[in-house]
Amino acid sequence: MGGAAAVLFAMLSTCPANARTVEYLTDISAIDAAALDQGIPGPFSPALGPGPNIALETPTAADHRVITASIYCQAYHIENPVSVLLQDLVAQASHSPSLAAEGTTFPNVSLRLTSGSTLLRCMGKSDLQTACKNRVRLTAEAIVTKADGSIVKTPLVAQVERPGRVGGFCGNIARYTGIVTREAAIDLISQARLLAAK
Repeated sequence: MGGAAAVLFAMLSTCPANARTVEYLTDISAIDAAALDQGIPGPFSPALGPGPNIALETPTAADHRVITASIYCQAYHIENPVSVLLQDLVAQASHSPSLAAEGTTFPNVSLRLTSGSTLLRCMGKSDLQTACKNRVRLTAEAIVTKADGSIVKTPLVAQVERPGRVGGFCGNIARYTGIVTREAAIDLISQARLLAAK
């Protein structure tokens, strides 16, 4: 079992029976279609291309349960295993052998996750007309080791909030949260990559 899969399995095996898990979409066309269905405005970030190698530290510190502030879906508990998403995104963002062959080098970058949270707020007269705001916040410390051996530590915060709707099906929270979480995670990794490029 791979690292990301093992983390997800461990989390699911310890979650209450009535807990669900956030759905992370990776294909931009699928994200656009889901966002249109749930009224989530874009734009949405493309997949990360090759860049500095980023080593994740304490990624599970970002895992958390979604807080739902709404009269609807209060009993719908959903887990946001951000560490699984981060490991997949970091694998995409790591530089390819072709860059190394071209002589492209980057400083070593570690991303130490410290916290994660999701707050879903919904208001409306009925479940189908309810307007929501979904906010995901991730915090971390970027540790960059320069070529001269010096180490630079920088606190990072990625916070993304998008309006949208859940509709008449509480399961849509999983997809909605996954879209917003992906944006926050890409923002966090992009911040770390910018530090490495300085």
